[in-house]
Amino acid sequence: MSDEFKKGGAKYATTLYDQYVMVLARSNRGIKSNIKEAYMARVKDVVLSAVDPTTNIAIVGEGWSAVNYTTNTVMTLIALKESTTIDGVDLAVPYYDQTFAIEHNNIYTFNNYISIIKNIEIPQKYKTKDGIEHTSTTTLDKVIDGMFALQIEGGGWSWSVTEKAIDLDATTMAIMGLADIKHNEKVTNVINTAIAKVKATSIGKNGGLMNFGSENKNSTATAMSAFVVTNDDVANIKNLETGKSILDFMTSCRMPNGAYSMNVNVDAPVADVILTKDACIALINYNRMLRGENSFYFVNMK
Repeated sequence: MSDEFKKGGAKYATTLYDQYVMVLARSNRGIKSNIKEAYMARVKDVVLSAVDPTTNIAIVGEGWSAVNYTTNTVMTLIALKESTTIDGVDLAVPYYDQTFAIEHNNIYTFNNYISIIKNIEIPQKYKTKDGIEHTSTTTLDKVIDGMFALQIEGGGWSWSVTEKAIDLDATTMAIMGLADIKHNEKVTNVINTAIAKVKATSIGKNGGLMNFGSENKNSTATAMSAFVVTNDDVANIKNLETGKSILDFMTSCRMPNGAYSMNVNVDAPVADVILTKDACIALINYNRMLRGENSFYFVNMK
């Protein structure tokens, strides 16, 4: 899969490449030192190419992509239990400003943002390299409120405030973002309502969740991660007619080499990088639930 990571250049390293390393770091097998060293070297190159010499703040990319690229890098450093500071540049600093997360006002950016916030400490004030003192505008509760505001009537989420119909993928992503926030009863109630919506999704004869007219592999993988948030064993969530479970469905997508394919029932199945990543996260989440551990996106470095 390494060739896939190289196709988009340095910035692409902070999407699939980050998530690949994150999967290894959060698995029970751990990450090999050579993979970690190569990743850290590449992160350094990307950060140094993006840093503002006046403020010493690095944001990789512009607009929506800045949130996506930078967030994936920070999340991976947290998963590795490494400092978010690379050569004196702290990649966590942009997250002290609430507008960095919410200017795009969609569940994807909120979910990624909350995954950072629940793992780091936000100072009340901080100084940038130019000597200017700033007041942090971010708190975990503010980000949670932002996610709540994006809910559609009756519970669940769509991708943005302009869409009024529940979206399976957006809802499962939001559930994963809110996972592990134990101190907030409202969060628990919102998660329970949303997971009930996901459970209402039809399960196909092979055990996959129906989305876009068929048993959707990527949607089933992300839903699997959402189910374990509420300690629902996906081995027991089944098509009542065939007895096939969500876990059966995901297992059926696996190739002999361990990768996952959109179609394994052909002579030469092709590994799908995104599905493999989503399936690995789902299975790691499931395994962590069985062991009584926290979820994939909660490392708790505090």
